[in-house]
Amino acid sequence: MRVEHRIRLVVVAATTMTLLAACGSTSSDTTTTSSTTTAPASAALVGEWERTGGNYSVLQGMVVEVAEPATEGVVLTVPRNPYDFRPGDVKWMSIVERPNGEFRFSDLSRESGTGAVSYVVGFMTLANDGQTLEMRFPSTGTIQVWTRGR
Repeated sequence: MRVEHRIRLVVVAATTMTLLAACGSTSSDTTTTSSTTTAPASAALVGEWERTGGNYSVLQGMVVEVAEPATEGVVLTVPRNPYDFRPGDVKWMSIVERPNGEFRFSDLSRESGTGAVSYVVGFMTLANDGQTLEMRFPSTGTIQVWTRGR
C-alpha cells in the first residue's frame, strides 16, 4: 500500500508540475503575442495616392487607393511599364502604424522581363500636411514619393 501511495504522489506531483508549466507557457506565449500585435493603420492614409517621385520614374502616375480599414492599397491606374503592374494589384499590404508615427508595410515588387513578384518591407512617413507620403525601403535603398489624389 505504501508503494502505491508513493506512486500516486509522484503521478499527482508530475501532473501538477506539467499543468503549471503549461500555464506558464501559455501565459508567456500570450504575452509574446500581445506585445507583437499592432494596431491597424491610421485612417489618415485612406484615399487615393498618385506616385509623383522617387526611383523608377517610369512608374510615376500610378494611382493607389487605400480604403478602410487602411491595411492595404490597391492599384487603380498605372502607366504602361516594363514591370507589368496592373489595376487591381495589391501594391501595399499589411500596413501598420508604428509608435513613432511612421507606417510599416509590404510593397509589391515586380521584376521587369520575368514578371517575378515579391513584397519588400518599407516604411511610409506622412507629411504634416497629410498630402505627401514618402516611402523608403532599407533593403533596396529606394525611395518613392506619393501625393494625395482626388
